[in-house]
Amino acid sequence: WKNLSCKHSSLLTTKTVLSFIGSAVFVMAMKRLLFIFIITFAIARFMMFDVITIFPEIFSSYLNESLIARAQKKRLIKINVHNLRKWTSDVHHTVDDRPFGGGLGMVLKIEPIYKAIRALKFKAQGSKSKTILFTPRGKQFTQQTAYKLSKLNQIIMVCGRYEGVDERAAKHLADMEIS
Repeated sequence: WKNLSCKHSSLLTTKTVLSFIGSAVFVMAMKRLLFIFIITFAIARFMMFDVITIFPEIFSSYLNESLIARAQKKRLIKINVHNLRKWTSDVHHTVDDRPFGGGLGMVLKIEPIYKAIRALKFKAQGSKSKTILFTPRGKQFTQQTAYKLSKLNQIIMVCGRYEGVDERAAKHLADMEIS
């Protein structure tokens, strides 16, 4: 929350705190993004958010409550949560592997991320779209960033897990990295 530069931060902290272990950083970043759009800019046109994650169930309770639920009911925004495993081709729906080039831990593989982004961008063909990768090393999310993103029709958000995502995804697929 320290990185959040928003005049509505007290409202954000009381309305948006979730205690889901593991995806808390991503969920908090997504909440900041959505609340800033709704509160500050009062989106006047339809905007679509596509969230790519390996834990889609985490978002259901949050998306069905408060300002986010009201914005969806008024058809100001549409939030689609996608399971990354849908874009795998093996029997076990494997989404993680050892880091390309070596290193400790497991990272999300680039192949399912690439397929997911390609499929989602194809569905929204012709619209202004950006892909955001949530990562601790990303740039700080500010009002200025929110304002720039509010001009888009579609935002695809990729939630990293484990030790993160394959570095090639950040380098070749993401338009921006946000912490």
